[in-house]
Amino acid sequence: MKRWKQHLPILAVFLFAAIGFLATQYTQHQQWTRLREIQAALQEIQEQVDQIDREDSKALQKQLQELQTQIDSIGSSDEAEAPSVSSDKTVYVTPSGSSYHEKDCSFLANSETLWERTEAEAAGQGYTPCSRCNP
Repeated sequence: MKRWKQHLPILAVFLFAAIGFLATQYTQHQQWTRLREIQAALQEIQEQVDQIDREDSKALQKQLQELQTQIDSIGSSDEAEAPSVSSDKTVYVTPSGSSYHEKDCSFLANSETLWERTEAEAAGQGYTPCSRCNP
């Protein structure tokens, strides 16, 4: 029995080392398991984000097509409504006005600043013919 008692401290150290090693292994196993769970959750979230991105992309493409259709319809209606203009006829515009006029138009009587344009230039810059002098 004496021999056994002599080896007891060594056995105790070995036992504590073995318990520590097993505890470490168990903790690492738990950590790896948790890591795999987190990775799976992240992958699921990434798939959801990808799906949302695809849906948003499709919705944005649809909105873009609708806007392009509206722009096209506005452009074609503007072309249909655009008046025919003589490119070399001189007309007059004011800095704050939206119409072009003939030189003697009464709407220009109080205007201090007049800009000369050809009728084609004025129409191309968005001015419309005056309703009074109808140039």
